[in-house]
Amino acid sequence: METTAKISVPLLLRLSGSALKIIAILSMVADHCAYFLMEPGTPMYDCLRCFGRIAFPVFAFLVAEGFAHSRDRMRYFLILLLAGAVSELPWYLLNGADDTHNVMFTLSLGVVALAIFDRMCEH
Repeated sequence: METTAKISVPLLLRLSGSALKIIAILSMVADHCAYFLMEPGTPMYDCLRCFGRIAFPVFAFLVAEGFAHSRDRMRYFLILLLAGAVSELPWYLLNGADDTHNVMFTLSLGVVALAIFDRMCEH
């Protein structure tokens, strides 16, 4: 008989959803400050951009958690899509017409992928 060991994370090391959001926001701000305000190739630029890479996986995790705990998944998707639409204008003003869009659309597509996967697992 095979036993699985449960790993218990000490209470001091556990992070709430709010703590993860703060970490992701700080990471994103550091990344954007480096990208828009600093000269590429400097050690500080590289450090802030490296720290900034934490933001997307944390936000994606939080979206997946939100999807799992949402009572109305369509409403959850529409809120993310609306946030993407609202933030598209500032994105465009910062980046111009460079054929990219803000990450909210990617996170919205992640919700669609989770919904499809969830539907496939039911059948």
